[in-house]
Amino acid sequence: MSIEEKYEHAYVYSEMITDMQETIYPYLGYGNAESEWSENPQQAHNQFIKINSYEEFSDPSTILLIGRIGTGKTSILNNLKYLIEREQENRYKFVTMVESSKYFFQLSRSIRLSEHKDLLYAEIEELLIDKWNWLINVTAMQEMNKKFPNTTKKIKKYLEDNNLVDYQQSTAYIIDAICDNVEDVDNKVVQGAVALRKIMRRLYSVDFKDAEAELKDTLKDEGNCLILIDTIDKYHVDDTISLAVISALYAACVNFSNSYSRDRILVKIALPSEIMPNLITINTEKIVNRIVYIRWNQKDLTKLIAIRLFSYKHQEVDECSIDEALTYFHEYYSETCITETGIVFNTMAYCLMHTQKKPRQLLSIYNSWLFLEKQYPGKDRMELISNAVHLNQELMIKGALSIYVNQNSRVFEIFKRVFAGSKYCFSASELDAMIKNCSSVRGEMDAFSVKRMLLSSGLLGIQQELHYINENNEYFKNIGKIIRIKEVVFEYQLKDQLPINGNSTFALHPICYRVTHNIVDENTIVYPKPAGDEFVPWQKQTS
Repeated sequence: MSIEEKYEHAYVYSEMITDMQETIYPYLGYGNAESEWSENPQQAHNQFIKINSYEEFSDPSTILLIGRIGTGKTSILNNLKYLIEREQENRYKFVTMVESSKYFFQLSRSIRLSEHKDLLYAEIEELLIDKWNWLINVTAMQEMNKKFPNTTKKIKKYLEDNNLVDYQQSTAYIIDAICDNVEDVDNKVVQGAVALRKIMRRLYSVDFKDAEAELKDTLKDEGNCLILIDTIDKYHVDDTISLAVISALYAACVNFSNSYSRDRILVKIALPSEIMPNLITINTEKIVNRIVYIRWNQKDLTKLIAIRLFSYKHQEVDECSIDEALTYFHEYYSETCITETGIVFNTMAYCLMHTQKKPRQLLSIYNSWLFLEKQYPGKDRMELISNAVHLNQELMIKGALSIYVNQNSRVFEIFKRVFAGSKYCFSASELDAMIKNCSSVRGEMDAFSVKRMLLSSGLLGIQQELHYINENNEYFKNIGKIIRIKEVVFEYQLKDQLPINGNSTFALHPICYRVTHNIVDENTIVYPKPAGDEFVPWQKQTS
């Protein structure tokens, strides 16, 4: 069968399977941390993989956790909270978590309804820091009120008088109060600002100052309080007010951490790396040692799948060791598989090269794999790998582009228009021509913005090296042909942005080929740049 026939067969098969996507059961987990930790926190903890990034973030000196959407920020926060609540993490005495989404949107909206909307970015940010400071203080008060209801009388009075006994009520209260004040008023801009000032003045009353003093005294006697803030994924990356809200939150977290020895309140926040380049007032150099970037390597991702596979197959067992899970995993899945172009390849590496190293994406592949095994029991397990890795590619692409939808609602259409039927690898001038041809759908986005978006999404990368594998390579022995491996670096592997210049050779990520029907050279593999002790296909493998 020719390479063209193989791709056509694979595409038709994938289309057929796509119709059954909704019936795929999440055998190894949803990949949705909120659901997993709320439904069965014990199991979520048992299946949690303590990557280096987690250990670094657990340290009291760190403030900011940065990672792409779907890389485990919420799980890291929840596992730390789980251990503190069970007194298994002795660096913290109390812990609570803030779901910031409602407050984020409320603050954004209140600014838009006021005369403050025309202020400069830095001025809006400074205005909002005060609001986040209040929320963090109230969150700590709520925790102390739950733990010591009989000795925190001033805190209790303030919370009850202002309907702030718990966080969800406090958020709803502020939103409702502002909406009530601006309804049916002709000059909503002015009235909205007056309403907000009136509410915040009441919230910062003398009673608040008394409660704040009691909070400091309580924490001094009882121990510190850690507040974890898990931010939302739906950001307007090109909107000044939305970015100012997030930047103000970050600044408030830094302020609390800097005054920790006095107030005994520590704050940690998680932010998606996709938004960081847009937060222009954040100077990461000042606190570089207090930032943790999430980094998943092949070894840890294998552990993630192994322990979940073992738990699924041995549901009567409450807990297992990593070594036990890995042994079972390697027995269940062969070490190698055959790619669509007939190349023998490391199985986990093949799965990973069709993701952006996001646990959520890898779980999707293995859930699909188990689904196909049940649907086609007569087929060899390894014959199904190609269809499993390609099953959810369109969803992965849309996920990678999701944060840019607010810049242009047609980002996915732009992506498809640029790369439909194209080669998988091209020069800078060829890429410019391809982007120019989609001018009818990109609207106000100029060519550079489109190129920046494609690189930032991790769907487009820059080739670094070209490696040739022949008969002398022990791992690929008896291949009977020369294999070319293009080593490509993508932005999801970096802390900073990829540089753009006219001499670059660009390559699409392997998750794109099926969706945009790209032309791929036979006996050629695009391999995301490996790191550390990961599988390196152009080097001799050792056991």
